[in-house]
Amino acid sequence: AVIRINLAPTVGFQKHVGSKTNFDFVNCRNAERVINPNEPPATKVPWLTPHAQSFRAKKGHPRGGNSTLMMYDHIISELEFGQEWDGLQGEKAQGFRFQMIPQLLNRFPHPSTVVMSPDFLIASLDLWKRMLMSQDVGKQRSSCLAMKRRDGGDGLCKPATGWFALVFATQVCKEVNLYGFSNWRKHTTNETEHRSKYHYFDSVKGYTNVHSFELSLRVFQLLALHYPITIK
Repeated sequence: AVIRINLAPTVGFQKHVGSKTNFDFVNCRNAERVINPNEPPATKVPWLTPHAQSFRAKKGHPRGGNSTLMMYDHIISELEFGQEWDGLQGEKAQGFRFQMIPQLLNRFPHPSTVVMSPDFLIASLDLWKRMLMSQDVGKQRSSCLAMKRRDGGDGLCKPATGWFALVFATQVCKEVNLYGFSNWRKHTTNETEHRSKYHYFDSVKGYTNVHSFELSLRVFQLLALHYPITIK
């Protein structure tokens, strides 16, 4: 099975990333992008045709897509895990979800869309936090704690979508091969050689004030000591 993260396209990049997709793993904000076929160009999903009723469907075959959208809700897992509920933010967040999720399931009904269980998310978040506290993480934890979070949090790095996708893969696959994961960081103006892009499919400016990619890669490496995971 092939899992892609946050709606990454394949057309035009098949030589490097292949063309097969079984699961599109997304957070709720990225899932919102597929509800409205008239999204502005900046947020439009390039492979989603306006009248598609399944994912990765080719033009003229709205039900012909063979990918399942796997959506997780990070906020729900954090609340269940015991974090404090911000009344104002919580009301806005839940209002957004109560409107968005039914629209998503209406346009792309099951099995085209699957909303991940809070139990899975809580377990994934618990594993992430326990691994962050491991002595084997070392200096990568310090780089995480030093980050300035945009939401004014306590500095503890929250896992990226790739983490939840990886935990899911370890539960359903005999072995897992990871491609495209690295300790990406912003480059200075003098660093022009061997510069890696934030996304392979666009030229968006990357950021590191929400997720620590150095830390994520280290956690992936530690998990690979206990599961059949190969980081390519």
